[in-house]
Amino acid sequence: MIRRTDITDSLSEGSEVEIRGFGSFRIRQRNSRVGLNPKTGRKVFIPAKNGPYFRPGKSLKFAVNKTMEVNHDDRMFTLQDLTQIV
Repeated sequence: MIRRTDITDSLSEGSEVEIRGFGSFRIRQRNSRVGLNPKTGRKVFIPAKNGPYFRPGKSLKFAVNKTMEVNHDDRMFTLQDLTQIV
């Protein structure tokens, strides 16, 4: 079983985490930019920072698209479901 803390710890150390058939997690750097304060409308500097990024795997993409095309429901998938689909 994969624990959330395992993924968090690996990403914090700079490692990519791959769960075959499901997807991969990695850190992606977000550049600094100028944004707008929604209350005042004033420009605000937003500094560069790192953020988590998830890239879905083939099985997950297939499962989501198959469900949308055939069933049109919002079903939750377990890792076991995803491996059985492929």
